[in-house]
Amino acid sequence: MPIGAWFAVNPVMTPPAHDTSSFATRAILGEESWTRDPRSEPMILALTVMASTSLMGAMVAGYRHRMTGAVACTGMFEAVTLMQWRLWADRFTRETSQTTGPPL
Repeated sequence: MPIGAWFAVNPVMTPPAHDTSSFATRAILGEESWTRDPRSEPMILALTVMASTSLMGAMVAGYRHRMTGAVACTGMFEAVTLMQWRLWADRFTRETSQTTGPPL
């Protein structure tokens, strides 16, 4: 139920972006595109597995009170997430350049 509510409220809370020059905006729009066909970018799928694994490692290390392991796994998760963002932003840029054509 909470997830359904989020899907109903999210489009209203976050209207379409008017400016896509921001890296984060391009990454989120690229992710939206990728979710329609996740198999189109196998590298992102691999990074998703790595991110999930490192986050699970951070949670286990935190549960066991292993600060070094928790910090290392959290850092790995953040690094992998930023790699995913780069790939999604690149995907968005590719898709919009195909739609609009080369600059004159």
